[in-house]
Parts: sequence; structure tokens; C-alpha cells
Amino acid sequence: MEIEAKYRLLDPIDPDAVERLDLAPYRLEGHATHALADTLLDTPGRAITRAGWSVRLRRDGPRTFLTLKGPGRVQGAVHRREEHEAELRQPSLDPAAWPAALQARVQALAGGEPLAPLAAVQNQRRTWRVRLGQAEVGELALDEGIISAGGRQEPFRELELELMGQGSEADLPQLEARLRAALPLVPEPRSKLARALALLEDD
Repeated sequence: MEIEAKYRLLDPIDPDAVERLDLAPYRLEGHATHALADTLLDTPGRAITRAGWSVRLRRDGPRTFLTLKGPGRVQGAVHRREEHEAELRQPSLDPAAWPAALQARVQALAGGEPLAPLAAVQNQRRTWRVRLGQAEVGELALDEGIISAGGRQEPFRELELELMGQGSEADLPQLEARLRAALPLVPEPRSKLARALALLEDD
């Protein structure tokens, strides 16, 4: 289960400003930078997205990840959804090259139809581990990029807070309150897939 709070940034934020945030008793550690290139996949008839699921092939530097996300619930900024992920040895749009468990799930959703790129997301991501004492409770991500679909584009600037490790839902409201008090944020109820589909609907 993926549980994260997603915010749209009203103004650009320098990563150094995030580094300086006072989130006590929480703290940020381990600044990392990722150049992410996502390809969202579906059948020609959009069988997967119509069922409320999404399939994402992500390049993160030399690594490639396949992610299947299920229908979600959104309350304010908090998104909850089923998630399955695996690292691939080689990037491939062919389900036959994927791990058996994910291959079976995706093919069942696709109903035997072939998969093709639906949309693309280019994202410059900066991440920090969120710790409480010695425990890792989450990851904070500062995102800036572009969603492309149907010949149209939409830029985005976001801050995401995902629970990880020993994090619990009790940590979310405390961290949310500190972030919203310090930064120009508003809840972002839309996933990147939802925004890509909106671009396609404008076609």
C-alpha cells in the first residue's frame, strides 16, 4: 500500500530551503537527485486506466522500475492506493520480459490487448529521508517536470511526502502541518496519470 501526501507548490522552492526546514522532532537526511523518465502504458482501448489502474515504466539513471498502481482514495492531500513494483534487468514495453507476477496482473487487466505508451513524464526529483529519532518514517520529494500526452504538455512543481520504513499514518498530520506552515503549498488531489488523461481528453 502506497500512502503519501501530495502538494502543488505555489512558488518555486530552492532545494536548500527544503534542507533548512525545521520539522522537529522529525529531521531530513540524505539529499539525493534523480532524473526520472516515466512512460505510462495502456492498451489502445485504455482498458487498464478505465479499470482504475496504472502501469508505469520508470528510468531512474541506469535503473528501470515497473510499477502497477491500483484504484486509490484521496482525502485532502493524502493519497492511498495499492502498489506493486519490481526492478527490471532491461527496459522493455513487452510484458513477456517482466516478472511473472506483475506480467500476469497486467495481462489480466489488458484483456489480451497489446500495450503502448499513453503518456510520458520527465521529472527532476530531489529526495530526503525523513527520520524520527533513529527510525526512518518517510521520504520527502521535491519534483519539477513536464507531463506530455496527446501532443500537449503540462508542467508541474510538487512536494510529496511518502510513508516508508517505520512510518505510520500518525506521522502524516504532524509532518503535513509543519510543511504547510513553512512552505507555499496546496493539496494536489490529482495523480500525474489523471493529468495526462486530462491532456488526452482535450484532444
